[in-house]
Amino acid sequence: MRRVIEMTPSSFQLSPFNVTATQRIEWLNTNVIRPIERLKVAGDRENLPYFHHWEDGADPKCMIADELLADLAELRAKAEDLTESLQIEIQQDISHSSEIRFDIVFNALGDLHEHFPEIKLSRGNWDREYKCSFGRVPDYVRRVFFEITEQNEKLDGVIKDVVADFRKNQRIFS
Repeated sequence: MRRVIEMTPSSFQLSPFNVTATQRIEWLNTNVIRPIERLKVAGDRENLPYFHHWEDGADPKCMIADELLADLAELRAKAEDLTESLQIEIQQDISHSSEIRFDIVFNALGDLHEHFPEIKLSRGNWDREYKCSFGRVPDYVRRVFFEITEQNEKLDGVIKDVVADFRKNQRIFS
């Protein structure tokens, strides 16, 4: 997960940079999707004369190879898929940072429950002075989170949501 954070734009300090989903969509459109479309059109047979010089003789070979166009089509498809995912996240008001945060907490609690089922998943006890929950489960989750992100966060809301999800799903699967 740490490597994912190091490669993904988000608000974490380990991330390469922090941009919005809208900014990423615009970047993908400007720098990947539209240029690939222009190259695809440039590679069409009717544009072959643009690549030909009289000194080349009668060689009808296009300068944009079919393999390159196939690779570009694959890259464009990936960019379009990512754009669609980002559009959905925008519509649902979801940020990468909150998704990553949730995923870390969910996996930490899942691993804890799998390897130590005797430990009751709890969000801990509220401390008014520090304005956060304490206990072995939230302390463990915060430590896992710190080891992955190098950031100290209270995570009370996320822990509460994930613990509630685990309890709900245990009733469903029991």
